[in-house]
Amino acid sequence: MNELLTVDELVAVERYEAAIAGTDFVERWVRYGCSRSDAPVAFHRAAALVLVATAVYRHCWLDFQHKRVYPSVYFLCLAGSGQRKSTALRYAEEAACTAFKDRVLSNDFTPEALISDLGTRTPSRGVAFVDEAGRMLGTMRQKSYGEGLKDLLSRLWDAPDQYGRKLQSGTCNLSDVFVNLLMATTTDRLTELLTPEDVQSGFLARFVPVIAGAVARRPLAVLKHQTWTEAAQLAADLTAIANQLASAPGPFPITPRALARLDRAEDDLESWSAKDFHADLTQPWCRKLNEHGARLGLLNAVSEDHPVVGLLQVLRALRDIDQAKDQASRLAEALRFNRDAKDTEHLYRFIAANPGVSRRDVLRKTGWNKGRVEDLAGNLEDQGRGGSRGPRTARARSTIRRPAMPAALSLCHLSPLSLRWREPPCRWLPMVERAPCPNRSLLVTR
Repeated sequence: MNELLTVDELVAVERYEAAIAGTDFVERWVRYGCSRSDAPVAFHRAAALVLVATAVYRHCWLDFQHKRVYPSVYFLCLAGSGQRKSTALRYAEEAACTAFKDRVLSNDFTPEALISDLGTRTPSRGVAFVDEAGRMLGTMRQKSYGEGLKDLLSRLWDAPDQYGRKLQSGTCNLSDVFVNLLMATTTDRLTELLTPEDVQSGFLARFVPVIAGAVARRPLAVLKHQTWTEAAQLAADLTAIANQLASAPGPFPITPRALARLDRAEDDLESWSAKDFHADLTQPWCRKLNEHGARLGLLNAVSEDHPVVGLLQVLRALRDIDQAKDQASRLAEALRFNRDAKDTEHLYRFIAANPGVSRRDVLRKTGWNKGRVEDLAGNLEDQGRGGSRGPRTARARSTIRRPAMPAALSLCHLSPLSLRWREPPCRWLPMVERAPCPNRSLLVTR
Protein backbone atom coordinates (compact mmCIF):
# COMPACT_ATOMS: atom_id res chain seq x y z
CA MET A 1 0.00 0.00 0.00
CA ASN A 2 1.44 3.37 -1.04
CA GLU A 3 -0.67 5.54 1.26
CA LEU A 4 0.78 6.70 4.57
CA LEU A 5 -2.63 6.76 6.26
CA THR A 6 -5.14 3.96 6.54
CA VAL A 7 -8.77 4.46 5.56
CA ASP A 8 -9.76 4.59 9.24
CA GLU A 9 -7.14 7.26 9.91
CA LEU A 10 -8.34 9.35 6.99
CA VAL A 11 -11.91 9.13 8.28
CA ALA A 12 -10.72 10.13 11.76
CA VAL A 13 -8.90 13.18 10.32
CA GLU A 14 -11.97 14.21 8.32
CA ARG A 15 -14.23 13.99 11.36
CA TYR A 16 -11.74 15.80 13.56
CA GLU A 17 -11.32 18.68 11.11
CA ALA A 18 -15.10 19.00 10.86
CA ALA A 19 -15.27 19.24 14.65
CA ILE A 20 -12.59 21.97 14.91
CA ALA A 21 -13.63 23.87 11.77
CA GLY A 22 -14.89 26.84 13.80
CA THR A 23 -11.76 27.29 15.93
CA ASP A 24 -8.76 25.95 14.02
CA PHE A 25 -6.89 28.74 12.21
CA VAL A 26 -5.88 26.59 9.22
CA GLU A 27 -9.42 25.38 8.56
CA ARG A 28 -10.84 28.88 8.97
CA TRP A 29 -8.22 30.31 6.61
CA VAL A 30 -8.96 27.68 3.97
CA ARG A 31 -12.67 28.44 4.23
CA TYR A 32 -11.97 32.17 3.94
CA GLY A 33 -9.69 31.73 0.94
CA CYS A 34 -12.18 29.48 -0.84
CA SER A 35 -14.97 31.99 -0.23
CA ARG A 36 -12.98 34.71 -1.98
CA SER A 37 -11.33 32.87 -4.84
CA ASP A 38 -11.39 29.72 -6.94
CA ALA A 39 -7.70 29.15 -6.22
CA PRO A 40 -6.88 25.51 -5.35
CA VAL A 41 -7.70 24.50 -1.78
CA ALA A 42 -4.21 23.04 -1.36
CA PHE A 43 -2.67 26.47 -2.00
CA HIS A 44 -4.81 28.06 0.73
CA ARG A 45 -3.81 25.29 3.16
CA ALA A 46 -0.12 25.82 2.39
CA ALA A 47 -0.55 29.57 2.90
CA ALA A 48 -2.29 29.02 6.25
CA LEU A 49 0.53 26.78 7.52
CA VAL A 50 3.15 29.36 6.49
CA LEU A 51 1.21 32.05 8.37
CA VAL A 52 1.06 29.91 11.52
CA ALA A 53 4.81 29.19 11.21
CA THR A 54 5.45 32.93 10.93
CA ALA A 55 3.42 33.49 14.08
CA VAL A 56 5.48 30.82 15.87
CA TYR A 57 8.63 32.88 15.16
CA ARG A 58 10.91 30.24 16.75
CA HIS A 59 9.13 30.54 20.08
CA CYS A 60 8.22 26.84 20.25
CA TRP A 61 9.93 23.71 19.03
CA LEU A 62 10.17 19.93 19.41
CA ASP A 63 13.09 18.62 21.46
CA PHE A 64 13.97 15.26 19.93
CA GLN A 65 16.90 13.18 21.13
CA HIS A 66 18.84 13.68 17.89
CA LYS A 67 18.09 17.37 17.28
CA ARG A 68 15.85 20.31 18.09
CA VAL A 69 13.23 20.78 15.40
CA TYR A 70 11.84 24.25 14.74
CA PRO A 71 8.68 24.43 12.60
CA SER A 72 10.04 26.54 9.73
CA VAL A 73 8.52 25.51 6.41
CA TYR A 74 9.19 26.02 2.71
CA PHE A 75 6.16 25.49 0.44
CA LEU A 76 6.37 25.45 -3.35
CA CYS A 77 3.00 25.86 -5.11
CA LEU A 78 2.97 24.61 -8.71
CA ALA A 79 0.25 24.95 -11.34
CA GLY A 80 -0.25 26.07 -14.90
CA SER A 81 -0.41 29.72 -15.91
CA GLY A 82 -3.59 31.46 -14.80
CA GLN A 83 -4.45 28.86 -12.15
CA ARG A 84 -4.61 31.38 -9.26
CA LYS A 85 -1.20 30.63 -7.74
CA SER A 86 -0.54 34.29 -6.97
CA THR A 87 -4.04 34.82 -5.57
CA ALA A 88 -3.62 32.46 -2.63
CA LEU A 89 -0.14 33.84 -1.99
CA ARG A 90 -1.37 37.44 -2.07
CA TYR A 91 -4.06 36.81 0.54
CA ALA A 92 -1.42 35.34 2.86
CA GLU A 93 0.98 38.23 2.32
CA GLU A 94 -1.77 40.75 3.08
CA ALA A 95 -2.57 38.96 6.33
CA ALA A 96 1.12 38.79 7.32
CA CYS A 97 1.60 42.51 6.64
CA THR A 98 -1.42 43.25 8.83
CA ALA A 99 -0.54 40.90 11.69
CA PHE A 100 3.25 41.32 11.80
CA LYS A 101 4.57 43.58 9.06
CA ASP A 102 8.08 43.61 10.52
CA ARG A 103 8.41 39.86 9.84
CA VAL A 104 7.93 40.07 6.05
CA LEU A 105 11.20 39.80 4.14
CA SER A 106 12.03 41.49 0.84
CA ASN A 107 11.58 39.62 -2.44
CA ASP A 108 15.08 40.40 -3.74
CA PHE A 109 16.50 36.89 -3.79
CA THR A 110 20.21 37.22 -4.27
CA PRO A 111 22.28 35.70 -1.43
CA GLU A 112 23.58 39.14 -0.49
CA ALA A 113 20.13 40.75 -0.40
CA LEU A 114 18.54 37.98 1.65
CA ILE A 115 21.33 37.67 4.17
CA SER A 116 21.62 41.46 4.46
CA ASP A 117 17.89 41.74 5.15
CA LEU A 118 18.12 39.04 7.83
CA GLY A 119 21.30 40.63 9.19
CA THR A 120 19.49 43.89 9.91
CA ARG A 121 16.95 42.01 12.05
CA THR A 122 17.50 40.97 15.63
CA PRO A 123 16.78 38.10 15.77
CA SER A 124 17.27 36.99 12.12
CA ARG A 125 13.77 35.84 11.33
CA GLY A 126 11.08 36.41 8.73
CA VAL A 127 8.85 35.11 5.96
CA ALA A 128 9.14 35.63 2.21
CA PHE A 129 6.32 35.45 -0.34
CA VAL A 130 7.60 34.88 -3.87
CA ASP A 131 4.75 34.99 -6.37
CA GLU A 132 7.00 34.02 -9.30
CA ALA A 133 9.69 31.69 -8.09
CA GLY A 134 10.96 31.43 -11.67
CA ARG A 135 12.82 34.71 -11.17
CA MET A 136 14.57 33.36 -8.09
CA LEU A 137 15.30 30.04 -9.78
CA GLY A 138 16.62 31.93 -12.79
CA THR A 139 19.01 33.77 -10.48
CA MET A 140 20.24 30.39 -9.29
CA ARG A 141 21.33 29.49 -12.80
CA GLN A 142 23.90 32.24 -12.65
CA LYS A 143 27.08 30.58 -11.47
CA SER A 144 28.02 33.43 -9.17
CA TYR A 145 24.72 33.33 -7.30
CA GLY A 146 23.21 29.88 -7.75
CA GLU A 147 25.22 27.71 -5.42
CA GLY A 148 25.41 30.44 -2.81
CA LEU A 149 21.65 30.91 -2.68
CA LYS A 150 20.95 27.16 -2.64
CA ASP A 151 23.42 26.65 0.20
CA LEU A 152 22.00 29.62 2.11
CA LEU A 153 18.36 28.46 1.89
CA SER A 154 19.37 24.90 2.77
CA ARG A 155 21.18 26.08 5.89
CA LEU A 156 18.42 28.44 6.98
CA TRP A 157 15.81 25.66 6.78
CA ASP A 158 17.36 24.09 9.89
CA ALA A 159 16.98 27.35 11.88
CA PRO A 160 20.59 27.52 13.15
CA ASP A 161 21.40 29.39 16.33
CA GLN A 162 24.29 31.16 14.58
CA TYR A 163 25.20 31.55 10.93
CA GLY A 164 27.94 33.70 9.46
CA ARG A 165 28.72 34.53 5.86
CA LYS A 166 31.29 36.73 4.16
CA LEU A 167 29.92 39.34 1.78
CA GLN A 168 31.66 41.92 -0.36
CA SER A 169 30.70 44.52 2.23
CA GLY A 170 32.07 42.42 5.07
CA THR A 171 31.05 39.52 7.30
CA CYS A 172 27.37 39.20 8.17
CA ASN A 173 26.39 37.24 11.26
CA LEU A 174 22.88 35.89 11.79
CA SER A 175 21.48 34.75 15.13
CA ASP A 176 18.44 32.67 16.13
CA VAL A 177 17.53 32.15 12.47
CA PHE A 178 13.95 31.27 11.51
CA VAL A 179 12.83 31.64 7.87
CA ASN A 180 9.60 30.57 6.16
CA LEU A 181 8.96 30.59 2.41
CA LEU A 182 5.82 30.48 0.30
CA MET A 183 6.66 30.39 -3.40
CA ALA A 184 4.75 29.76 -6.61
CA THR A 185 5.61 29.06 -10.23
CA THR A 186 4.63 26.73 -13.06
CA THR A 187 5.83 23.14 -13.20
CA ASP A 188 7.32 23.70 -16.65
CA ARG A 189 9.29 26.68 -15.41
CA LEU A 190 10.57 24.75 -12.40
CA THR A 191 11.75 21.75 -14.42
CA GLU A 192 13.34 24.07 -16.97
CA LEU A 193 15.45 25.85 -14.38
CA LEU A 194 16.32 23.05 -11.93
CA THR A 195 18.06 19.70 -12.34
CA PRO A 196 17.97 16.31 -10.59
CA GLU A 197 21.14 17.35 -8.75
CA ASP A 198 19.11 20.06 -6.98
CA VAL A 199 17.08 17.28 -5.34
CA GLN A 200 20.03 15.00 -4.64
CA SER A 201 21.90 17.85 -2.96
CA GLY A 202 18.97 18.32 -0.58
CA PHE A 203 18.06 21.83 -1.75
CA LEU A 204 14.76 21.14 -3.52
CA ALA A 205 13.99 18.33 -1.07
CA ARG A 206 13.55 20.95 1.65
CA PHE A 207 10.45 22.28 -0.13
CA VAL A 208 7.02 20.73 0.29
CA PRO A 209 5.62 20.53 -3.26
CA VAL A 210 1.96 21.41 -3.75
CA ILE A 211 0.79 20.69 -7.29
CA ALA A 212 -2.72 21.68 -8.37
CA GLY A 213 -4.68 21.04 -11.53
CA ALA A 214 -7.01 23.30 -13.46
CA VAL A 215 -9.37 25.41 -11.37
CA ALA A 216 -13.13 25.58 -11.85
CA ARG A 217 -13.81 29.19 -12.74
CA ARG A 218 -16.42 31.13 -10.83
CA PRO A 219 -18.52 34.04 -12.05
CA LEU A 220 -17.51 37.51 -10.87
CA ALA A 221 -19.10 38.68 -7.63
CA VAL A 222 -18.99 41.81 -5.46
CA LEU A 223 -16.85 41.55 -2.33
CA LYS A 224 -19.01 41.32 0.78
CA HIS A 225 -18.40 43.29 3.95
CA GLN A 226 -18.48 40.02 5.88
CA THR A 227 -15.41 38.86 3.95
CA TRP A 228 -13.41 41.92 5.03
CA THR A 229 -14.50 41.34 8.61
CA GLU A 230 -13.37 37.73 8.47
CA ALA A 231 -9.99 38.73 7.00
CA ALA A 232 -9.46 41.27 9.80
CA GLN A 233 -10.37 38.67 12.42
CA LEU A 234 -7.95 36.12 11.00
CA ALA A 235 -5.13 38.69 11.03
CA ALA A 236 -5.99 39.58 14.62
CA ASP A 237 -5.91 35.89 15.56
CA LEU A 238 -2.44 35.58 14.06
CA THR A 239 -1.27 38.47 16.23
CA ALA A 240 -2.82 36.80 19.28
CA ILE A 241 -1.07 33.50 18.50
CA ALA A 242 2.26 35.31 18.11
CA ASN A 243 1.85 37.19 21.38
CA GLN A 244 0.81 34.08 23.28
CA LEU A 245 3.84 32.10 22.12
CA ALA A 246 6.24 35.00 22.66
CA SER A 247 5.11 35.32 26.28
CA ALA A 248 6.19 31.78 27.14
CA PRO A 249 8.70 30.34 24.62
CA GLY A 250 9.78 26.75 25.10
CA PRO A 251 9.61 23.15 23.86
CA PHE A 252 6.23 21.77 22.84
CA PRO A 253 5.22 18.41 24.34
CA ILE A 254 4.45 15.49 22.05
CA THR A 255 2.64 12.31 23.05
CA PRO A 256 4.16 8.81 22.77
CA ARG A 257 1.46 7.77 20.28
CA ALA A 258 2.29 10.73 18.08
CA LEU A 259 6.00 9.87 18.20
CA ALA A 260 5.31 6.25 17.34
CA ARG A 261 3.15 7.30 14.39
CA LEU A 262 5.91 9.57 13.06
CA ASP A 263 8.36 6.66 13.35
CA ARG A 264 6.06 4.38 11.38
CA ALA A 265 5.57 7.06 8.74
CA GLU A 266 9.35 7.35 8.34
CA ASP A 267 9.60 3.61 7.67
CA ASP A 268 6.70 3.76 5.22
CA LEU A 269 8.26 6.69 3.35
CA GLU A 270 11.60 4.88 3.07
CA SER A 271 9.88 1.73 1.83
CA TRP A 272 7.81 3.65 -0.71
CA SER A 273 10.73 5.66 -2.07
CA ALA A 274 12.93 2.56 -2.38
CA LYS A 275 10.37 1.07 -4.77
CA ASP A 276 9.99 4.24 -6.82
CA PHE A 277 11.61 4.24 -10.25
CA HIS A 278 13.33 7.56 -9.46
CA ALA A 279 14.44 6.41 -6.00
CA ASP A 280 17.67 8.42 -6.19
CA LEU A 281 15.49 11.56 -6.22
CA THR A 282 12.50 10.54 -4.11
CA GLN A 283 14.56 9.14 -1.22
CA PRO A 284 16.27 12.48 -0.36
CA TRP A 285 12.87 14.15 -0.65
CA CYS A 286 11.14 11.59 1.60
CA ARG A 287 13.75 11.95 4.32
CA LYS A 288 13.02 15.67 4.49
CA LEU A 289 9.28 15.11 4.19
CA ASN A 290 9.38 12.96 7.30
CA GLU A 291 10.81 15.87 9.29
CA HIS A 292 8.22 18.11 7.67
CA GLY A 293 5.62 15.76 9.16
CA ALA A 294 6.86 16.62 12.66
CA ARG A 295 6.98 20.33 11.82
CA LEU A 296 3.45 20.36 10.41
CA GLY A 297 2.21 18.38 13.40
CA LEU A 298 3.51 21.13 15.68
CA LEU A 299 1.95 23.84 13.48
CA ASN A 300 -1.39 22.01 13.59
CA ALA A 301 -1.26 21.97 17.39
CA VAL A 302 -0.55 25.72 17.45
CA SER A 303 -3.30 26.37 14.92
CA GLU A 304 -5.79 24.42 17.03
CA ASP A 305 -4.54 25.96 20.28
CA HIS A 306 -3.93 22.40 21.45
CA PRO A 307 -1.57 22.03 24.43
CA VAL A 308 0.37 19.06 23.00
CA VAL A 309 1.22 17.51 19.65
CA GLY A 310 -1.06 14.49 19.72
CA LEU A 311 -1.91 11.70 17.35
CA LEU A 312 -4.59 13.63 15.48
CA GLN A 313 -2.29 16.60 14.89
CA VAL A 314 0.30 14.21 13.43
CA LEU A 315 -2.30 12.43 11.29
CA ARG A 316 -3.38 15.77 9.82
CA ALA A 317 0.26 16.47 8.98
CA LEU A 318 0.82 13.02 7.46
CA ARG A 319 -2.24 13.46 5.25
CA ASP A 320 -0.50 16.49 3.70
CA ILE A 321 2.86 14.66 3.54
CA ASP A 322 1.20 11.72 1.81
CA GLN A 323 0.07 14.02 -0.97
CA ALA A 324 3.47 15.72 -1.09
CA LYS A 325 5.35 12.44 -1.60
CA ASP A 326 3.27 11.61 -4.68
CA GLN A 327 3.84 15.09 -6.05
CA ALA A 328 7.57 14.80 -5.35
CA SER A 329 7.56 11.65 -7.46
CA ARG A 330 5.84 13.52 -10.30
CA LEU A 331 8.44 16.27 -10.11
CA ALA A 332 11.27 13.75 -10.06
CA GLU A 333 9.93 12.24 -13.27
CA ALA A 334 9.52 15.68 -14.84
CA LEU A 335 13.08 16.64 -13.93
CA ARG A 336 14.31 13.58 -15.80
CA PHE A 337 12.46 14.48 -18.99
CA ASN A 338 14.74 15.23 -21.91
CA ARG A 339 13.79 17.61 -24.69
CA ASP A 340 12.02 14.92 -26.73
CA ALA A 341 9.90 13.84 -23.76
CA LYS A 342 8.89 17.42 -22.95
CA ASP A 343 8.03 18.23 -26.56
CA THR A 344 6.02 15.01 -26.83
CA GLU A 345 3.97 16.06 -23.80
CA HIS A 346 3.46 19.53 -25.29
CA LEU A 347 2.26 18.01 -28.57
CA TYR A 348 -0.11 15.67 -26.75
CA ARG A 349 -1.64 18.49 -24.71
CA PHE A 350 -1.99 20.65 -27.82
CA ILE A 351 -3.78 17.88 -29.71
CA ALA A 352 -6.03 17.10 -26.76
CA ALA A 353 -6.99 20.76 -26.37
CA ASN A 354 -7.59 21.33 -30.11
CA PRO A 355 -9.63 18.47 -31.60
CA GLY A 356 -9.56 18.61 -35.39
CA VAL A 357 -6.47 20.78 -35.63
CA SER A 358 -4.91 20.66 -39.09
CA ARG A 359 -1.38 19.71 -40.04
CA ARG A 360 -0.74 23.29 -41.09
CA ASP A 361 -1.84 24.62 -37.72
CA VAL A 362 0.38 22.16 -35.88
CA LEU A 363 3.40 23.23 -37.89
CA ARG A 364 2.54 26.92 -37.53
CA LYS A 365 1.78 26.83 -33.79
CA THR A 366 4.71 24.67 -32.75
CA GLY A 367 7.33 26.12 -35.06
CA TRP A 368 8.71 22.63 -35.61
CA ASN A 369 9.58 21.22 -39.01
CA LYS A 370 7.75 18.25 -40.50
CA GLY A 371 10.41 15.78 -39.47
CA ARG A 372 10.23 16.90 -35.85
CA VAL A 373 6.45 16.50 -35.76
CA GLU A 374 6.76 13.05 -37.34
CA ASP A 375 9.18 11.91 -34.66
CA LEU A 376 7.07 13.25 -31.78
CA ALA A 377 3.86 11.75 -33.18
CA GLY A 378 5.75 8.48 -33.39
CA ASN A 379 6.61 8.80 -29.71
CA LEU A 380 2.94 9.20 -28.88
CA GLU A 381 2.12 6.15 -30.97
CA ASP A 382 4.76 4.05 -29.22
CA GLN A 383 3.36 5.14 -25.85
CA GLY A 384 -0.12 4.01 -26.83
CA ARG A 385 -1.46 7.54 -26.92
CA GLY A 386 -1.77 7.79 -30.66
CA GLY A 387 -3.79 4.74 -31.63
CA SER A 388 -2.86 1.14 -32.42
CA ARG A 389 0.86 0.74 -32.53
CA GLY A 390 2.43 0.59 -35.93
CA PRO A 391 6.00 -0.17 -36.88
CA ARG A 392 8.59 2.52 -37.23
CA THR A 393 9.76 3.18 -40.74
CA ALA A 394 13.34 2.65 -41.81
CA ARG A 395 13.87 6.38 -41.32
CA ALA A 396 12.83 5.98 -37.64
CA ARG A 397 9.59 7.83 -38.19
CA SER A 398 6.25 6.47 -37.24
CA THR A 399 3.51 5.30 -39.56
CA ILE A 400 0.24 5.23 -37.63
CA ARG A 401 -2.17 2.58 -38.81
CA ARG A 402 -5.78 3.18 -39.60
CA PRO A 403 -7.69 3.63 -36.32
CA ALA A 404 -10.97 1.98 -35.51
CA MET A 405 -13.77 4.14 -36.84
CA PRO A 406 -15.87 5.77 -34.11
CA ALA A 407 -19.60 5.66 -34.75
CA ALA A 408 -19.76 9.43 -34.65
CA LEU A 409 -17.36 9.57 -37.60
CA SER A 410 -18.97 6.85 -39.70
CA LEU A 411 -19.55 9.28 -42.58
CA CYS A 412 -15.94 10.41 -42.59
CA HIS A 413 -13.45 8.90 -44.99
CA LEU A 414 -10.61 7.41 -42.95
CA SER A 415 -7.39 6.60 -44.75
CA PRO A 416 -4.10 5.32 -43.33
CA LEU A 417 -2.29 8.17 -41.63
CA SER A 418 1.22 8.50 -42.92
CA LEU A 419 3.25 11.27 -41.37
CA ARG A 420 5.52 11.27 -44.42
CA TRP A 421 2.94 13.57 -46.01
CA ARG A 422 2.68 11.58 -49.28
CA GLU A 423 -1.09 11.84 -49.62
CA PRO A 424 -1.95 15.32 -50.89
CA PRO A 425 -5.75 14.96 -50.58
CA CYS A 426 -5.51 14.22 -46.87
CA ARG A 427 -4.91 16.66 -44.07
CA TRP A 428 -3.44 15.60 -40.77
CA LEU A 429 -6.27 16.13 -38.32
CA PRO A 430 -5.49 14.96 -34.82
CA MET A 431 -8.79 14.53 -33.01
CA VAL A 432 -9.75 13.58 -29.50
CA GLU A 433 -12.70 11.24 -29.13
CA ARG A 434 -15.34 12.61 -26.85
CA ALA A 435 -15.78 9.37 -24.91
CA PRO A 436 -12.87 7.18 -23.82
CA CYS A 437 -12.67 4.04 -25.91
CA PRO A 438 -9.80 1.53 -25.86
CA ASN A 439 -7.81 0.76 -28.99
CA ARG A 440 -9.00 3.85 -30.84
CA SER A 441 -6.67 6.44 -32.19
CA LEU A 442 -6.06 9.87 -30.81
CA LEU A 443 -4.95 10.89 -34.29
CA VAL A 444 -7.31 10.37 -37.22
CA THR A 445 -7.61 11.82 -40.71
CA ARG A 446 -10.47 13.31 -42.50
